[in-house]
Amino acid sequence: MKIIKFFLHISKKEQKKRLDERASDPEKRWKEDTRDYKRRKKWQEYLKAYTDVITYCGINNLPWYVIPSNKKWFRNWIIAKIICDTLQDL
Repeated sequence: MKIIKFFLHISKKEQKKRLDERASDPEKRWKEDTRDYKRRKKWQEYLKAYTDVITYCGINNLPWYVIPSNKKWFRNWIIAKIICDTLQDL
């Protein structure tokens, strides 16, 4: 068995943009959670927590892949590449 761990990272600016798009688009409004805006105020605390998880919960044979996710097409491409490479190694 092989486990692949991905952390999908978006910038604070991109997160704000996506939250605003959800609020203004009736078809995306179902995703909206008013608590998201409150949580944004704790951005640095979340960043520290994620950094700790990635640092201390990644081991040599089970590393975390930190995926830049501002661009969804790039996020999907790099994840697909990692999965394909992993399957080939098996």
